[in-house]
Amino acid sequence: MKAKVQVILFSKARKYLISEGYRPHFKVIGNEVYLGVSFREVPLNIEFNLKFECMVEFIYYKTVSEYSLLTPETKFKIMEGANIVGEGKILDLIK
Repeated sequence: MKAKVQVILFSKARKYLISEGYRPHFKVIGNEVYLGVSFREVPLNIEFNLKFECMVEFIYYKTVSEYSLLTPETKFKIMEGANIVGEGKILDLIK
């Protein structure tokens, strides 16, 4: 399962921009579950603190039922361990 997302990365939280294959967790606002994702189709011209769109793949979709929390318009934090490095929202789901 994949999703088209709109995200922003915080310059104060990360040293480097991301690229294809970046694997953080999404944490849905109001929920404590960490959901593993892998970034795909990341634009080459992204910048810190500016929104951009890309695709993410749900890494453990077949074994973790909480991915059902990720529906269009769902807002989430991008997590590296306990650190919030960005945020975003789901634009569309692709099966």
